[in-house]
Amino acid sequence: MATVHLTRPKPFALGQWDYNATNGLIVKTASVEGAEEDLTNRTIFELGQHPRIAWPFEHTEVRLSVSASLDAGSPTVIDGHLCVPDEPRSRAEAAIGEYADMLGVLHQCRRTVRSPRWCVALKASNSDEVNVFNEVHFLHQPEIGRAQARTMPPAIPEKLLNGLRDRIDGLALLADSLAEDGAVGRCRDLFRLFERGFRRASEALIDPLSTFLRSNPRNDLLHYSREEIEIWLKQVRPGTVHADHRRTIARSPEVEPYLGRMEWAAYDVLFNKVDWRRPSAHRRRQQDFLSGISPDRTQALLFHSGATVLQEWIDPFGIYPIDHTASVTFPDGWIWHFPGQ
Repeated sequence: MATVHLTRPKPFALGQWDYNATNGLIVKTASVEGAEEDLTNRTIFELGQHPRIAWPFEHTEVRLSVSASLDAGSPTVIDGHLCVPDEPRSRAEAAIGEYADMLGVLHQCRRTVRSPRWCVALKASNSDEVNVFNEVHFLHQPEIGRAQARTMPPAIPEKLLNGLRDRIDGLALLADSLAEDGAVGRCRDLFRLFERGFRRASEALIDPLSTFLRSNPRNDLLHYSREEIEIWLKQVRPGTVHADHRRTIARSPEVEPYLGRMEWAAYDVLFNKVDWRRPSAHRRRQQDFLSGISPDRTQALLFHSGATVLQEWIDPFGIYPIDHTASVTFPDGWIWHFPGQ
């Protein structure tokens, strides 16, 4: 289950339609909120005789509550909790994402997909599965987390300027990345920052960038390695930058796990690289940071006790942010809770 938010501008008319996704699943729409006209039962859509004004406001939106259902296979229990299998869940997410993409293009607007607090539910399909379900009360929750904390201390902008006068272009690229809504766009601007700072692109960037990051005094905790930088530039970058000969293209859920450590590396390059626009890996002590991210990307490393921890709200599978205005309940026979909920 998910909610699809359409804004900038919101569509004025929408229907409570089914969508037949290309992977064979049907996306059902349970409700449509915020549309001025309901097109659910229309077969012919007639435009009015006068033009309309569509305002690109952030605070007005149309929200759809949608779901996709399929056979999850035989139930699996892990530590007394019912497992949500990855393959059918991913298929359902892909179908919902495809419908959201279609709506965004159709209405030429921004589309955002979020998870309600209970974003997935399982129901037994036969008597044998009922017996399994009777023994469990919760869904198994994967160990998903994207811990992060504020990198920079509070500072007066003018005090930082002297160290950045020769790299205002890098400042702009990092600001552009932080301003992006999607992980792919944010990653793309970070790659541009690395390329700009070292004047190298693609695999030619691996050696100077990895050498620079490994020279950080905190790398005994951060553990940046050449192997990690190779993953960024050989695996993540092609899918976010190129779409010509690749079988698949990167989408936000695939890119998001790498984003935190890439963003920290961008801060380090921008503030602490000596020679901007040169491939050298010389380091200066321009800026100390308050925090970092562990190599497994699950823990915030606090270098100062006064650092601010950023608490992200994301579904238990690490795919979509939580929509706190939406919640779902189910009749008896369904399991949808996770431990602690």
